[in-house]
Amino acid sequence: MSEHTGGRTGQQSLLDKIDYILGVLEDERVRLRQRLIDKGIRELSLSIVILFSESHELLTKENVDRGRLTSLISYIMDERHVGGSLKKLSEGNRYRMCDGATITFERVKRELFDIDNRKVCIKESSSDFRVWLKILLGDEFFNEYARSNLSDILARHSDIIADDIWLFYTLLINELKVARQFGYTHVRRVYEDLKLSNIFGYFYNNVYNNTELPLESYIQQLNRWIEGCANTVIKVYREKGQQLRLLETNDLIANFEYLKQVCICVLALHLTLIRERNLEFRECRWE
Repeated sequence: MSEHTGGRTGQQSLLDKIDYILGVLEDERVRLRQRLIDKGIRELSLSIVILFSESHELLTKENVDRGRLTSLISYIMDERHVGGSLKKLSEGNRYRMCDGATITFERVKRELFDIDNRKVCIKESSSDFRVWLKILLGDEFFNEYARSNLSDILARHSDIIADDIWLFYTLLINELKVARQFGYTHVRRVYEDLKLSNIFGYFYNNVYNNTELPLESYIQQLNRWIEGCANTVIKVYREKGQQLRLLETNDLIANFEYLKQVCICVLALHLTLIRERNLEFRECRWE
């Protein structure tokens, strides 16, 4: 998230996930803590990450908006959210602070408010299982989870980053609107038009089955395939004499870029269907 994204709705969606995890740690039906311990996991980190400031700069403890941070922490510690979950876990001293102290609302809030720290650690008494709640700013997230800052990551991988989650999410919004209006998605429509062509065969022969292909070469080959797929789609619709209006804008560049994204989704769909042997979409609902 960024400092100004989502407001209360976004914060609630974020905290719903953390509330759920804390709620099922000791739930007898789920037994999440014991399941994690059985897998050799004795520490759980729940991180809220704020990457960018309202001016689109990478967030730091120096440029963070203290007012927004205070508002977020107050919301986190609401009885309906983490505050209430921690209260339940602390009942009967089942969970305590990692230094052995009793969990208190004031202690947790004070540690989250500590601009140099913003971390809280609690542990379960009988197993010493630990739970961290963290608010990470900007590069703190990348350093903790990628062992590198954002600038170094972009410098090393700017030409090969495949942001597939972002890709599918951005397409989903428009594709759902199209499906509601026309009864189909562009991804399915393009897939149906391409599944009998040799475009997928080319991918298998030149990219997918080439196990010795270096990663950088693989990305280059994949990008060539995406360009070829988009051009093939244009050719198919030109030969059929049909329109393919992907976006409401008439911007050719925007439509072509969107078409390439559709091709990536079509490829992912085809690979999944091949593996699952479900080429006729028997298990899919398109309405």
